Amino acid sequence: MKILSRSEKVRRQSGFTLIEVIAVLVLVSILAVIAGAGLIRGLEGYLFAKENAVISQKAQLAMARIRLEMNGIMSVDSAGGTSIRFTTPSGNSTIGLDGNAVKLAGEGIKLTDGDILIDGVNSFSLTYISDTGGVWTPADDIKELSQIRIDLVVNHETGTVGTIDFFTTVNPRNTGLSSGPIG
Repeated sequence: MKILSRSEKVRRQSGFTLIEVIAVLVLVSILAVIAGAGLIRGLEGYLFAKENAVISQKAQLAMARIRLEMNGIMSVDSAGGTSIRFTTPSGNSTIGLDGNAVKLAGEGIKLTDGDILIDGVNSFSLTYISDTGGVWTPADDIKELSQIRIDLVVNHETGTVGTIDFFTTVNPRNTGLSSGPIG
């Protein structure tokens, strides 16, 4: 058995060199950057899906309320591409685009003071269809109004994504149309 001197013992227990420590730190840093990028992508995907769900829910609620209000149309006072003023058994109502929001205003209330059904709207349009399949206008008899198509385009809060399109049709029940809506 060889007995080592104190200087030989120190040399054998000296540990890692500076180059080894730097190489390990560089490799750990690279792995941390890759893992961080993966986490960021996953978080972005989650936030995108969450925003889509929120926008879809808001749009579905707005469209359901619009359909509910328009189902009872008995007469139309004015109808344009972005708004309609009509009478139902419960009174007069106006639905239309005001800035970037679709609003509902009851009798005696201006559209600008109405209740917001949905905001963040890119575009909102109403198309009126007669019982023959053509375009219905307020000058036509209310009994000829078969359907109202509602198109709604909502902006994503993150401007780089774009918009989401929604549409539905309403078949007013109280117009006196005897043949029913067109199929």
